[in-house]
Amino acid sequence: MMNAEHTTTIHRTLIPIYDSRGDAGAFLAYPYLYNRNGDWIGWVTPQREVYSVLGYYIGYLTDEPRILRKRA
Repeated sequence: MMNAEHTTTIHRTLIPIYDSRGDAGAFLAYPYLYNRNGDWIGWVTPQREVYSVLGYYIGYLTDEPRILRKRA
């Protein structure tokens, strides 16, 4: 009898994140954000706050889904 290894595969749904023109500018595979080239560019918290890979606050994720930031 062969020793079978069990592996777990996690499938994440890619959610397009739209820019102001309505084009998909990024993709969310919760909690990670990727640009159109597939590079990791940030993450989203459970409170929908968006941060860059360097930890800078970018804005918040709306239901549309878009990333917005309140102007000062």
